[in-house]
Amino acid sequence: MPEETRSDISRVAISPDSGKIILVDEEGYSIIINLITNQIISHFNFKAKILDIKFSPDGKYKPNCLIVFNFCFWEINRFLAAVSDGNLRVFEAPSFLKSIEPLVLYKKLKAIHTQPIMGVIWSPDSRFLVTMSKDLTVKIWALHNISDFQPFTFTGHKKVCVHSFFSPDMKYV
Repeated sequence: MPEETRSDISRVAISPDSGKIILVDEEGYSIIINLITNQIISHFNFKAKILDIKFSPDGKYKPNCLIVFNFCFWEINRFLAAVSDGNLRVFEAPSFLKSIEPLVLYKKLKAIHTQPIMGVIWSPDSRFLVTMSKDLTVKIWALHNISDFQPFTFTGHKKVCVHSFFSPDMKYV
């Protein structure tokens, strides 16, 4: 890697196209690296300890073509979800078409759980996020504003949910 982090790495996320990696240290400082060119795209301070971080899996956003040695690498601008304590923040992930590009906040949900969030997952189409918390709840959120959609809370768990899954047809969580 081209650079070191400030402290020990606590979270790592790789984009679904394997073009970018984000390294987040214990203090919330991050480095986003282009894995194709091995260059740093961005440094970012989340200003909080990040408990989970994930790239969105879907590839329907803003296709771009990066030409390297006469080959076209199609790159999709995806989203990046980061959770800290009871907050969920979604950022537009930087592209690798620019040499330097910061994270841009797309959506912020504060105090969405009463206890720290243990994890976040994306739906296969990247339209929804699910958060799992120490308060024994699992909540589903919409990335974009969808008319008549209300966030839903799954309750009744006897232990903390540390992970969740969408069925491939997205009918079940």
